[in-house]
Amino acid sequence: MGARKTVQLSLIVYVISAVCMYVLAAVSLVVPGLVGARTSPFACDDYSIRNPLKKQTVSTTALILITLLAALLIIIVTEVVIDRLSLPDRLFKWRRWRLPSLLVHAVAYLGYFQLGYAMQVVVNQVTKYAVGRLRPHFFTVCKPEAFNCTSPGQLIYSYTCTGDAKDTEEGRLSFFSGHSSIAMYSATFLIIYLHARIGHIAPRILLSTLQTVLFTGGLFICYTRLQDYYHHPSDIATGAVIGILGAIYSCYAWADLWYPRDGYSAVHGTISEEDYDNNPSAVNVESKTTLEPTNSPSNLYDERL
Repeated sequence: MGARKTVQLSLIVYVISAVCMYVLAAVSLVVPGLVGARTSPFACDDYSIRNPLKKQTVSTTALILITLLAALLIIIVTEVVIDRLSLPDRLFKWRRWRLPSLLVHAVAYLGYFQLGYAMQVVVNQVTKYAVGRLRPHFFTVCKPEAFNCTSPGQLIYSYTCTGDAKDTEEGRLSFFSGHSSIAMYSATFLIIYLHARIGHIAPRILLSTLQTVLFTGGLFICYTRLQDYYHHPSDIATGAVIGILGAIYSCYAWADLWYPRDGYSAVHGTISEEDYDNNPSAVNVESKTTLEPTNSPSNLYDERL
């Protein structure tokens, strides 16, 4: 193994990227609410929107905490395992300070995860308010005044809701399911991440079990939206598909997780990066095929930035 490449990191690039990401997500949460959702008509005989209002099995707060904490835990543990079993072929520096490869990789992949996460929020918010599809419990929260219904299937465009204004507005945001898109995005991203980063060294049964738990957990959250009468089946299916596609795109276009990349080589025993730099010839480095592939988040710090 030859001399390792030194990569000089630019902190300002990461700060600007993070600020832009969070600002865009925040704007998508605030602006549509100020404009208001589209007022959609309903059919006289549409009983799909006359279900009771139930307490959510998985609240929005719980969804955010579960998905973000799962990503944080899985990515950090995975990078620690890789760092313990292998030796990075790149040195990372910020100005004169050397940064641990473990820290750089963990922050990079968490950043890619959050970037895709924010994009899911933006797409979902814009779609919800633009479409204005009525939730399955819309009648319960709207409590419309008497309206003229002369024939089955007749669309009622003009109606007045007497229920709580906030609940009524929320009742117009059925398409598509944000819970489903976020849950399936998170599950799919982490499944691909685990396969790309440690699929070559982790026990197959352990890895496949963890991936199955992630995917099943995402599906469970999707199912609760149907049981709680918060979304129609098509809302949930659409959200799940968009979440999965968003995760695949994030892993392929941003995180470079789709194809193997050289990033580490295996070593016998335990050795620090400093020891290797001081005396690389004393280290028994195995063939890179032993611990390959190990994807390095190269596009976070290479020339493209």
